[in-house]
Amino acid sequence: MASMNLKTIILYFKNQYLHLLLGILFLSLPLYFLIKYLPKIPHTQYLFICILIFLRLIVFNDKERMSKLRKKVTKELTREFKRVPSDQYIYNRIQFYLTSRDITLFFHLLIIIMISILFGRF
Repeated sequence: MASMNLKTIILYFKNQYLHLLLGILFLSLPLYFLIKYLPKIPHTQYLFICILIFLRLIVFNDKERMSKLRKKVTKELTREFKRVPSDQYIYNRIQFYLTSRDITLFFHLLIIIMISILFGRF
């Protein structure tokens, strides 16, 4: 799973599209509109960066998320392999999901930074 092939990229977008869309709708667009139409509010970008950190630390807890993902991943891998997957496959797929979620959060951080730079906030 370490190599980035087309199947891995498709799997990433298939499982993270909802996080990508929600992040754009509830983080990037509100920041853009706040900075564009209410420019007198200072340091708005730091509030959104703190929201991302809060999401990562509190809401997306890895241990809790791993237990929730185990059932879903087992079912998905069983459908993929047409047999019961080993624990190593299950663990690797769960780690892939957790890593892809972190990459998605980092992507949103980059969008926040780019919007801030665009409006001269950094």
